[in-house]
Amino acid sequence: MLTPPSKSNTRHLLDLAIPFVAVGLGAVTVGLFYDPKALLPRPPYWPWLFMVFALGVLGGLFALGLEDGWEDEAQLDQAARWKIAALAYLITLLVGAEFILLSRFLK
Repeated sequence: MLTPPSKSNTRHLLDLAIPFVAVGLGAVTVGLFYDPKALLPRPPYWPWLFMVFALGVLGGLFALGLEDGWEDEAQLDQAARWKIAALAYLITLLVGAEFILLSRFLK
């Protein structure tokens, strides 16, 4: 029989998921401003897979940095969650915009 996860475990998983969601939203925002049609994958899919992997690594770095500051029973409050989400979103926007500007400048 499966037991439901405890509140602290659920909160912990939510805290780890926040950077991944914020990174994804930041990447979609940059994509919408740059070229909305580019959000639909077309063959070859290797660039899409590389992009998803790179965004996952970026979200993982944020989550690992967040996890490193926790003690065993410590939990984040609501304001800290919003700060983490906003920071991950803004960093992703900055990195995405920088990539687009550099690629246009180097063409």
